[in-house]
Amino acid sequence: MNRDFTYGNSEIFGYYASGIGSTEDKLLSAYLFDQAPKPKIAGQNSSFLFEYLIKSKFGIGFSLNQSQFQASNLSFSKFDFLLVTGFARLTDSSFQNVSFDQLTKWETAFPYFTYRNNELMKAMTFNVHFSYHFLENSILDPYVRISFGYGRDSVSNSKLFQTSLIIGSRYFITDRVYLLTELVATNYDSYSKTYGSLKNLFSEKERHIWSLQEYSAKFGIGLNW
Repeated sequence: MNRDFTYGNSEIFGYYASGIGSTEDKLLSAYLFDQAPKPKIAGQNSSFLFEYLIKSKFGIGFSLNQSQFQASNLSFSKFDFLLVTGFARLTDSSFQNVSFDQLTKWETAFPYFTYRNNELMKAMTFNVHFSYHFLENSILDPYVRISFGYGRDSVSNSKLFQTSLIIGSRYFITDRVYLLTELVATNYDSYSKTYGSLKNLFSEKERHIWSLQEYSAKFGIGLNW
């Protein structure tokens, strides 16, 4: 369900409320839509990174990343509700006894029938990194890093392109061992072979199917060779 409270979103009023409902039904539908639980995404990420420093300032490296995401408070669209109830009225004689007023009330409460997806995305990516370290030969090593990656999401069986901007710092507790803290902004773009629209229904080609933005904090430990 599209949960954006914006002009033109048919999920706000729904089809029964907007078509046959009263003004009170429309206002109640909009209010309950706005107050319903919002979708949430949680995730876990682990990575193994190797970096080679050039003149103690510039770094180049690679990493292997594993990401998993779960979604909660998901809901089906009111258009789905319209299709199901419309089909039921055509095929089930007992359902024809359900009044349109009752259907309008059910539709109004539909955003509150939520479910959870524990496997929204499970991805493995290989990344190339470029970084700049601000201090040389210091116990505290702040840096900025950009990353470009390629991999696959096993849930949708699609290709993934990953880009990240990372601000972090290493704190050396010995000459070899350091603690790592990072703030990471990541964008995932997924591509898969799909069929086209009605205009080119049988045109199967690779298309962009979704994007996901992740903001996270990472903590770790590393070795300096």
